[in-house]
Amino acid sequence: MRLAWTPPRSADCTDEPGVAHRWYRPEVRRLDPWLLAGLTGCGILLFVATYGDRIAPYEPVFLLINGPPGTDRPLPPGQPFLFGSDAVGRDLFSLVLVGARTTLLIVGLAGVARLAAGLGLAIVATWRPLRVLIGAGADIASAVPSTIVAVFAVLVFARQGSPALVFVAALLVTGWAGPYRVVRTELARVRAAPYTEGAIALGVGRGRLLLRHHLPHLVPVLALSVSQQIAAALVALAELGVIGVFVGPTRILNVGEAMRVVPLGFPTSFRVPDAPEWGGLIALGRGFSNLFSSRWTFLVPGVATAVAAIAFAMLGAGIARQYRRRNLIDDLRSRRALVVVLAVLAIVCPSFVLPAPHADAVELGDAARTRAVVGSDPAAVLAEANLAVTPVDRATTRLQQVGPARLGVDAPAGPLAFTEGPHGDYTPLLIGSSGGGTVDAPVVFAGWGISPSGFPPQQVSVFSAGDFGTAVQAWQDDYATVDVRGRVALIFRLPNIRTGRSIVPAPTVDVLLQSALKRGAAAILLVDASRAQLVDRGQPDPYRRLVADDPLRAAVGVPIFTLTPQAADRILAPVGVSATLILGGQLQGDAVATRGASMAREVPERAHLELPIAPVASSSHSLVALTPAPAGAHRLVIWAAAPSLATGSRSAADALSALVRALAGRPTPALAFVVFDPRGDPAANATAVRATLGSTVIDDVLAVESLKGTHLRFATVYGDLVPAIDDYAARIGAAAVRTAGALAADTAETGDLMSAAGLTAFADDHWILVSGDGVGGDGADLRADAAAWLAYAVRRYAGRAPELTR
Repeated sequence: MRLAWTPPRSADCTDEPGVAHRWYRPEVRRLDPWLLAGLTGCGILLFVATYGDRIAPYEPVFLLINGPPGTDRPLPPGQPFLFGSDAVGRDLFSLVLVGARTTLLIVGLAGVARLAAGLGLAIVATWRPLRVLIGAGADIASAVPSTIVAVFAVLVFARQGSPALVFVAALLVTGWAGPYRVVRTELARVRAAPYTEGAIALGVGRGRLLLRHHLPHLVPVLALSVSQQIAAALVALAELGVIGVFVGPTRILNVGEAMRVVPLGFPTSFRVPDAPEWGGLIALGRGFSNLFSSRWTFLVPGVATAVAAIAFAMLGAGIARQYRRRNLIDDLRSRRALVVVLAVLAIVCPSFVLPAPHADAVELGDAARTRAVVGSDPAAVLAEANLAVTPVDRATTRLQQVGPARLGVDAPAGPLAFTEGPHGDYTPLLIGSSGGGTVDAPVVFAGWGISPSGFPPQQVSVFSAGDFGTAVQAWQDDYATVDVRGRVALIFRLPNIRTGRSIVPAPTVDVLLQSALKRGAAAILLVDASRAQLVDRGQPDPYRRLVADDPLRAAVGVPIFTLTPQAADRILAPVGVSATLILGGQLQGDAVATRGASMAREVPERAHLELPIAPVASSSHSLVALTPAPAGAHRLVIWAAAPSLATGSRSAADALSALVRALAGRPTPALAFVVFDPRGDPAANATAVRATLGSTVIDDVLAVESLKGTHLRFATVYGDLVPAIDDYAARIGAAAVRTAGALAADTAETGDLMSAAGLTAFADDHWILVSGDGVGGDGADLRADAAAWLAYAVRRYAGRAPELTR
């Protein structure tokens, strides 16, 4: 049954015969001012959510680490950012614009999900047993604070899936009770209305009665409820930010290396949300000092949250006021509804046809990906591009191992044989204090190789990690227990030791070795559990930087081998010492070390070591090519290390060649192409290449090493480059490992990568090292992805991307 509305007769109408009836159309009701304001506000929010990343003055990947003279981060409102910056130097206004899409999507889903759940449960609760059960559930859900549930869900379950969906689910668990009670009450009211009883008497079905007559009466209540739930979700997101909980994924950025001057006590590591949603911006800007000195860091996202909540509230109130006595379903067929739909489509639809941001960079990246060829000749490719190539040739003579090393031990139960290599039992350590030759001498176990007299206590701050000399002053002297003169000293590498609640760093390897050398050891077997573990995981050798910084100086000297704990167990079996148990875990090592008693003892065995060392002549052939540019122009350096010192691969040169081919016939910025040959002396070779560039000001160095693997891996000590690195890889569709942002300049892995690729010559320049993760078989190759990533970066540099220019 359809109840038709009949317009009243006008006072001007007549019933006279032959006179046409004149009817006046009912007066069209004007839009409620609240509804008009709400539609306008939500339309603006929709526009910002759709185009925020396009209209933002700066991208979230740009971190202004060094602001104007006399200013520290967070930068105050003014220049260069109108509303100031956050703690890591990103433009807050741009972050709010870009983060609007994520934020409004999260809170919109949460608000609609709460209302939909409450409405659905209220409808099915017409059956009394269900009504009692659902009512009890609503009482329990409303008694639990939604913020506590959201914090628990995000902290516990966020790592298992999408943190945003976890947040929405957490708000739904506790937020459905309010809409359920309101809708249930309103449904009970309209069911008792006379028109409902009449419709039932006429045979109207329950479904039609609900959809056609009851729900239109609920429009004001539903509109107010959903606006309240969206506002509540916004408030919950802000509350999580105030207590420092990030809804989205985060990373740690270390910006200390990128700062000109680090103020005393100024933090250099920050936890930064990947997606700049507004709650995360509030979390990043929270802090007692910010309340007074940099209040804009949480005020700007806070104001954005408040404005969005007001806009949704006005829309809900406007719909409720407009349709208190009108049928929304009838208005959905009116011209006004068509105008609203067309306005929404006019805002949203262009985003699907407009080119993606930085489409030119993506196109160049795709072009470079298709031009990656295995075994290309970079010299020929550079010549084909009409670039003048400058060769940098160097001939060097260095002491190197010229044959396999040998280690054998005569044990009481019979001779013991060991294998050489990174995955074997031992590896020679070729540093300046060592040497080659043949040694046949008794073995002695020197424990940790610690003599407290060699580490006088130092006075340190109460805020520092502690002093090693103070920690070991009561230890027994290992070298007073045994005599290592003329013997093969077997030493455990000491882990960091725990003193109370603090951890004291152990001496470096070279310090431990010097203690044994100055006491006359004929050879040293250093037992280190970490070396084999790192190599097995595909990570660089932790001793490679030590070897590069302190090369061999004599062909004959004291052979030094690093030994695995399993090999040490075989040597120490007669005296009942297990290196695997002692060095198998940090806590086990601490437990043994902190007792202070020396483990040193005599061993009834004799070792035979052979290490052939001789001068080896080598030559390197590097290439340098510069694109045309005005005098004094800054340049971006594309640096390909080929062959790789780690794998011997020339894949980096193939990626550079693909980039050069893709740039053919296109406008090219000021670039410097370098094919770097690290053979011989990588540091000296790199210095010679840097000298060829002269006084050229370098903005960034994009270095490429071996590209074997299934995912690209990026390394840099400059935390301000990390967001751009991953953003470029995502936009170009390259398979890449998420970049760690807390690398320090002196970490073993970063230092090894710098040395292997020759980046030590660019210690004062920003650099990024691209390599493969080494996973997969021989067919796993990343030349195409690396070429695409380089091409994307070059096009962004041509567009003067602030994250790449200095």
